[in-house]
Formats: sequence, C-alpha cells, structure tokens
Amino acid sequence: MNIDQVLQTIKDENISFIDFWFVDIFGELHNVGMPSYAIDKNSFVNGLEKLDASSIVGFKSVNNSDMILMPDPNSFKILPNDYDPGNRKNARIFCDLYDGSANKAARYNRDSRGIAHKASEKLKEFGLTHTNWGPEIEFFVFDSINVYPSPYAATHSGGGSGYSIESKESPWLKEM
Repeated sequence: MNIDQVLQTIKDENISFIDFWFVDIFGELHNVGMPSYAIDKNSFVNGLEKLDASSIVGFKSVNNSDMILMPDPNSFKILPNDYDPGNRKNARIFCDLYDGSANKAARYNRDSRGIAHKASEKLKEFGLTHTNWGPEIEFFVFDSINVYPSPYAATHSGGGSGYSIESKESPWLKEM
C-alpha cells in the first residue's frame, strides 16, 4: 500500500485508532497509539515526533531522547476484531526510527528494521537478491561445523549421516 491508499482505507473502514509499532534492540515490541483523525499525509512524509527514547532500555539518555517514528505504509494492517472487543476498528503500522535530535534523515543506528535493511542491501552487493530477516538478539560462534553425508541415509534406516560442532564457547565443552 502507498500513503494515499492507507489514508483512504482508514477513512473507508472507519478505523478509530492506529498503533505505530517498533521493535527495540532487544527484540521487544513497542507501541504508540494515536486516534486516526490525528494521522495525515504529513505523518508519513515527515514522521511522528512522538517518541521519547529515554524510556526504552538501550536507546537514548534523557538529555538526548527525541526520536521520530516513520510509518511504513507497506506494513499497514487492520487488526482483528478480538484485538478490541468494542465497536472500534484498529489498525497497526510498523515504523522505522530516526534520530530526532540531529538530521531527520539520519536513521537511528539501533533500529532493528534499519539494521536488517542495511544488512539486506549489503548482501545485494554479493548477488543475494532476496533475504528474510527477523529480530533475535543472540548468535553463536562456532570454530567448525562438520557434516558427514551418506547416500544411504534417505533409503536405509539408521543411515550414516551426521555432524559435529566444535566451539570453544559451547556449554557442552565447559561441562566436561
């Protein structure tokens, strides 16, 4: 959807509230809700200067906490009726985060959507044209992974395929 389509859908579907969603550096979903009458084209073009990032762990200090939420119209979705059992219809939009204390064009370096976008663009330089990303703040360091394939594994029970993982950081080596 583009901006005009989102605004028309809000009007046509009589949406009462819009939830602007973003994810912090730890993968936790956050929400800023606004009544739909407060949303216009400018909200998408210049963003929403509604976020005090000092209240979000790992983001910013109190003296430098202004952030801009930039709604992504492609992520607009009307929420199911059970989200609000009253007579209201609500919708959500994921947002990109921008630093509000400096240049508005500066994407916030701890915006998980921004990090995934930057990584995806970098991978395009290597010829990968499609990637899927999801937030998760953990990773593993392996010294080596060895796979032992067997042509009999698919046709005979108890085939000889296997693998081994070697890692100095692994908990199974620390227990020994």
